[in-house]
Amino acid sequence: MEPAVFWAVMVMCAITGLVVLPLLFEVVFTILEGCGFTRLRYHRNSIRVAHWVSVVSDKAEYGVAVLTAGMIVMPIYIHFSLLLPFFAGVQDALHGESLTHVILLHLLPSVWINSNMLFHFYKAATLPGGKVKAGLGELRTSEEGGRWCRVCVASKPAGVSHCSTCGKCCNEMDHHCPFTANCVGADNYRYFFLFVTWAFVATIYAVWLTVHPYFHCHEVQENSGHALETHCQTYGRDERRIVVLACCAFAVVGGFWVFCVILLLTGRYTKDFMLRKPKYEDADTARPMARAQRRLGPANWWWVFVLPPIPMLYGKIPAYTP
Repeated sequence: MEPAVFWAVMVMCAITGLVVLPLLFEVVFTILEGCGFTRLRYHRNSIRVAHWVSVVSDKAEYGVAVLTAGMIVMPIYIHFSLLLPFFAGVQDALHGESLTHVILLHLLPSVWINSNMLFHFYKAATLPGGKVKAGLGELRTSEEGGRWCRVCVASKPAGVSHCSTCGKCCNEMDHHCPFTANCVGADNYRYFFLFVTWAFVATIYAVWLTVHPYFHCHEVQENSGHALETHCQTYGRDERRIVVLACCAFAVVGGFWVFCVILLLTGRYTKDFMLRKPKYEDADTARPMARAQRRLGPANWWWVFVLPPIPMLYGKIPAYTP
C-alpha cells in the first residue's frame, strides 16, 4: 500500500478515536460506578479531564468530516491507478480490446456511484439538521406544562431536541454525526441516509473490483503458458491488502446501513435507540413504508435517488401526506 494511503488511514483512525473518546470516558465511569467508585465521576480532576476531552472531541470532528471526504476520494485514486491498469491489461491479453470494457465497467459506474456519494455527503454536512420553525407543534412555556430548553432559552415543541455539540435545538433530531460534523434531523436526514446507502453500494463495487482479478489469476495458475501469466505476476501484496480493506469496509458500512434501514422502518431515531427510549408512533405513519416516506419523501419520487445527482429534482420532492 502506498505511504500516502497508509498515513491517510492512520490519521483518520486517530481523529475518529478522539471523537469517540467522550463515549469511552462515559463507559469507563459507568464500569467504575458499578464497582463501587461512585464519587470518581464527580471528582474535580475527573470533571476537568472530561471537559477538555469533550472540547478536543468537538474540534476533532471537523477534521473527521474533511478526512471523510478524503476517504471518499481515495478509493477513486486506488481504482484508476492500481486496479484499472490490471483490468485493461486482462482485456488486452484476452480479447485485444479494452476501451468498451473500461467505459462500461469502470468509468460510468465510478462516476455514477461516487458523484452520488459526494453529493449526499456534502448536503448532509452543510444543510442544518432541522430548523425549529415558528408554529411548529404546540408552543407552551414550562409553567404551562410544555418543554423548555434552558440553553436556547426557548420553548421546545414536540419532536425537538437540543444538541449539546452544536449548541442549538434540532427538529426531529436523529443524532449528531461526527463524520459530517452536523446534526442529522428533519431537513437533512434524507441526504444522510442516501449517503450511507451509496457508501454501501460503493463497498459492494469495491469488493467486486478487488476480488474479481483472482478469478483470472486462478485460471492462470491452473494453465501454464496462459496469456495472463506474466500480467498476473504484477498483482502483488499491495493489491491483496486492498481486498482485505474492501471486505472490511463492506462489513462495517453494510452493518450500519442495515441498522439505519431498521430504524427507518420502525420509526425510531438513533439517539432514542441508544437511550432505549420507546419508538416513535403515529397513527398516520404506522406502516413501515409510511414511516420511510415520512422521512425520505413519497415513494413515487424515489427514482430520483437512483439517478446521478440532479439538485433541482431534489427540490421538487413534495412532503409526504398520508
